[in-house]
Amino acid sequence: MHVIRLRAPWEVEALAKPPGTVRCVRNFNKPTGLDGGEHVWLVVDGPVLPARIALNGQTVVQASGSSPGGALTRSDITSLLAARNKIEIELVTPEGGDPLVSLGDVRLEIDVAQA
Repeated sequence: MHVIRLRAPWEVEALAKPPGTVRCVRNFNKPTGLDGGEHVWLVVDGPVLPARIALNGQTVVQASGSSPGGALTRSDITSLLAARNKIEIELVTPEGGDPLVSLGDVRLEIDVAQA
């Protein structure tokens, strides 16, 4: 498996409702060298369960709440990838909290599909 971490630069925008909701946005290029047997997974592993994750305007995860032990979201995004991609993650941050800390680790995992 190959891992690509989606670190800075993230753009953070405060949303009107509910209070503390932010949208974290990041652009990235499609991983090169993919063959027909590989899948690309979008993985979000952080202390706050994302309320919504979208790739190129299409929702891939819709959830609410939080998980005290950390939340893990893993979605196959292979068919949604374009040459240039935009990921948007909307989540609620604790009052006074740093949205990027609440976001946690965001990464792409590339692996061979299991038959």
